[in-house]
Amino acid sequence: MGNSNISYDIRQAAKNGTPIKYRSLLIYPLQMKQYELLCACESALKIRLSMLPAALACRSYADMLYQVCIKGEDVVSNGKVVASVDDFSRFIALLEASLRLSPEERLEAFRPVVDTNTNSLVALFTRQFTEENGEAFENLTVADLSQIRQIIAELNGRTLPDESENAELAEADEEIRTQNGQSLDVNIDSLKASVARDQRVRIKEIEEWTIYEFELCRAAIDRQTRFLVYGIGEASGMVKFQKGNPFPSLFFDRPAESMAVVPVSELNAKFSGAMEQVDSLPNIPTITK
Repeated sequence: MGNSNISYDIRQAAKNGTPIKYRSLLIYPLQMKQYELLCACESALKIRLSMLPAALACRSYADMLYQVCIKGEDVVSNGKVVASVDDFSRFIALLEASLRLSPEERLEAFRPVVDTNTNSLVALFTRQFTEENGEAFENLTVADLSQIRQIIAELNGRTLPDESENAELAEADEEIRTQNGQSLDVNIDSLKASVARDQRVRIKEIEEWTIYEFELCRAAIDRQTRFLVYGIGEASGMVKFQKGNPFPSLFFDRPAESMAVVPVSELNAKFSGAMEQVDSLPNIPTITK
């Protein structure tokens, strides 16, 4: 799979709910029955390298995760954890799920290959067996793992941080966005039930949806609600928008940079992504190069 086509291929696979082939491995979109896992582990995907100390920021994504893991200390910036000791295991858990490995296969699926001179992660030795693909063995280099990070994120409707952005401004923007939101009692079952009701299907049917499909429907419900509420608010004179109604369409969103700030806090409630703690994640045995 060439780099020039990777994003197009991922988008097509996400839309169709089909796996994407990377070398001899098949990487599948996650399904809604794995939604809790994605929510609990996606922090590993969304680490902003530019927020890390120079000694870590200069490393590859996968080696950075490995270094934080073996050091055994979270990386903290401005009082906020920007990389956790658990993020390496979280990434491995997402990779296991994306490769659709059975519990038995997971025991021997991943073995880190480490350069003993620098104590740096070089590759992950990986194996996968599927009826479609047979048995596959791969040494995934740290460069491969960076690409797989992108694949997993895009297959499941997640956006990776833009490392070209000013890290401090991006952090400040995230804090403002979080503070503007209402405090919600996040419950994934409630979220699934809301989408099931809108789509007129049973909740158990949603379990077989891909997360990408679910997030599209969830966003459509959010957009419809905002279109109606903001439109009514504007028509009644309750609120005015300096740059026009930020939700003028049932079908499309306005570009983020053109969104107006709404002075009525009740109109700012958003659906929140769920986060849950993982009680245990796989311990990864190490082999040396």
